[in-house]
Amino acid sequence: MNLKKYFNSEAVYEKYINSSNQFGVDTYAPEEKIKCRIEGQRRFVNEEDGTVTISNQTYLTLHDVNERDKINGQYIKAVAVIYDFNGKPLYREAIM
Repeated sequence: MNLKKYFNSEAVYEKYINSSNQFGVDTYAPEEKIKCRIEGQRRFVNEEDGTVTISNQTYLTLHDVNERDKINGQYIKAVAVIYDFNGKPLYREAIM
């Protein structure tokens, strides 16, 4: 299934590297542009400390994104991988 035609928006992506520098500041790879689809649906996200936050934006992309990465300056709180019927990953939902 070819989903590339549905990812018609561009976003700035920054991959999280680590937070081990001397000041405890997160380090990110250089920015790159990725193709995505931006949806404004409301979702509840369970945080690591047990709190629940509300997300108002979801980015769908073919790019390999992970939690703590940034898209358009926003931190990714959760990532859901969507699979086809054969178990092959189709795309990822990055929940902000």
